[in-house]
Amino acid sequence: MRTRSSLAGLATIGALLAGVAAPATAQDPEPLQVRSAATGGFIDADEAIELTFSRSLLRPAEAVAVFIDDIDVTDLFERRVGGMRYDPRSLPLASGQHELVVYRVTAEQGWRELTRIPLQVRTALGFDRSETDPSATASWSTRVAKRFDPEANDPGEVPGNVDVRVGLRSEQVRGDTRIATEAAVVGASDREYALRFGELQDDAPLFDLSSYALQAAGGPVEVAVGHVTAGDQRHLIQGFGSRGATLALHPAERLDLSVAALHGNEVVGWGDLIGGTDADHRVVTAAVGLEAFSQPGRLRLEMTGMQGSVLPRADVNQGVVNDAEKSRGVGVRLQAAALDRRVRIDAGLARSTFDNPFDPTLAQGLDLVDVEEGTHWARYLESSVDVLRGLRFGDSRTARLTVGLRHERVDPLYRSLGAYASADRLNDQVDLQADVGGVGLQANWAGSRDNLAEVASILTTKTRRRGLALRLPLSRVIQRSTRWLPDLNLTLDRTHQFGDGIPENGGFSASHIPDQVSENRTASANWRLSQFGVSYRWNRSEQDNRQEGRETADFIGTRHSVDLQINAWTRVQAGATLGLEVAEDLGQATRDQTVRYGFNVSLRVLDRSALTVRFSDTTTEDGARTRGRGASSIDAQWSSALPFLDGIRGQYFLRFSRNVSDSFDATFNVDDERRAWWLDLGLDFTFF
Repeated sequence: MRTRSSLAGLATIGALLAGVAAPATAQDPEPLQVRSAATGGFIDADEAIELTFSRSLLRPAEAVAVFIDDIDVTDLFERRVGGMRYDPRSLPLASGQHELVVYRVTAEQGWRELTRIPLQVRTALGFDRSETDPSATASWSTRVAKRFDPEANDPGEVPGNVDVRVGLRSEQVRGDTRIATEAAVVGASDREYALRFGELQDDAPLFDLSSYALQAAGGPVEVAVGHVTAGDQRHLIQGFGSRGATLALHPAERLDLSVAALHGNEVVGWGDLIGGTDADHRVVTAAVGLEAFSQPGRLRLEMTGMQGSVLPRADVNQGVVNDAEKSRGVGVRLQAAALDRRVRIDAGLARSTFDNPFDPTLAQGLDLVDVEEGTHWARYLESSVDVLRGLRFGDSRTARLTVGLRHERVDPLYRSLGAYASADRLNDQVDLQADVGGVGLQANWAGSRDNLAEVASILTTKTRRRGLALRLPLSRVIQRSTRWLPDLNLTLDRTHQFGDGIPENGGFSASHIPDQVSENRTASANWRLSQFGVSYRWNRSEQDNRQEGRETADFIGTRHSVDLQINAWTRVQAGATLGLEVAEDLGQATRDQTVRYGFNVSLRVLDRSALTVRFSDTTTEDGARTRGRGASSIDAQWSSALPFLDGIRGQYFLRFSRNVSDSFDATFNVDDERRAWWLDLGLDFTFF
């Protein structure tokens, strides 16, 4: 086969390509046109390509040449009456995107392009697109030297461990059919580092399945098995993730259905690959959604049902004692948007019935009072209105203003296995967001309370919060392109939390009722220069106790910090930080001062070698210097690629760490100092 570099040489003999002579005509022929059924759609690798001519060729003065990409395949086309045909059995096309180009060849005019036809060839398995992305890494590390002072702080030998991670991602697509897979396996040479050592100890496998998922979608149906998530109802079931199976259907343009069954808690390993097969430890949910209009989001209604039962099992490597629980419920969600989405509403209502069945493991033979099954409600509303959207003023300035309203109420004792909700809470909030000519403003007011059932013997706590944030990018505000003007930020926050009255028959007195106001103010300036970055941050926090008997237990904290980033050189990056903090306890008449500083340097010595150093130091002392504490640490790492590895990326590293801490208290005659350093060696390999 020839390439396009031979076109000039072929121009002279192009008339012989057709092979069969015919008398030439004296008059100019009508333009030759070429048509093909392959006009950009997908074709199989063994599918024939037909070219149809608008008229017969004038032989021998006229011929046709065909290229696929840069390869001349004219000789592979069979000449037929009225056109040509490519038989892929002689040379099947490679999968992917190609381009077929047809030329008219004459002695007088040379080569003239007639048409270009894009070809998309399916894979050998018949997919329009097939992608596979495997990954495999291995790492090893060990501690080669160490010293701890005092020696009692020595944790002992740190065993070397080989950590292996193997993964696979794949996707196959044909038309509207899609198949996707994902899997991850982790391994360790030392059993203490095994994935499920906390659960199985010595029985934990060294190589374990961390996660996997199989997904298939075609037309109105989508199925997933493995590690999946389900639920979109805030208070009933939302983003519940575990092993299981999900099924989604779209039987009509505006209607969608979904069903899911999942394991009752997070699970890994080779067992119970499907998940959700144990009826006593399973969460099942079903949902139906209906769009009122053809445009999604204008008005959507969702109905969700959930039923779950879990045994007292902990999540993988979770050290807790769980209780057997059951819950079932229904929920409804309404989403709406109007006036070109200027007005948006998201509201939901859920009803859940929760039960703690008797658990003999936790009862331990004791005569316990049974927990009564209870049914409770939860609701929320979130709405926002774009009062101004892209309002232009001046030469090129715009203004935007959005007002939002949030409401949430969760009944006392409300509980659902599929979602986390803070029970016995009423929350209301108003938000305001604005941007006027580059000046950004955020403001909010929020209020909350508990004891919604108004139980007289229970303390009712109320919270009131106000917040304000101002963003002022000076260069944008004054419309001058200069890096010397900083971005300014200011935030103000005030929170008042207090008890509402004195509970009856609860053993409370006025001195037990909390009443506290906290204020927090922050200001910062950031400069982003071409090779440098500088930022200054100031913060002041105040805590005002108004509780009876604690009126003087107030605190004030003031912080200053400066950060510097340097990117002036290609091979060197550096940064430094300096901070000063003053903490005052007005009730105890004490004042502590903390100084922090540190730096980091990253030096790329060679193209494949780097040195990184980090240092930090913190010192705290009271005003009279009768007590204090300090800590400093330094970490340095040298890493370099391993040479002579064909097709494998590998590197080694040496990591040195040194920590020093000390504390003193002259009142109690305490003076303690601890030192430690260690050196680690490691290897990392990436196979693919």
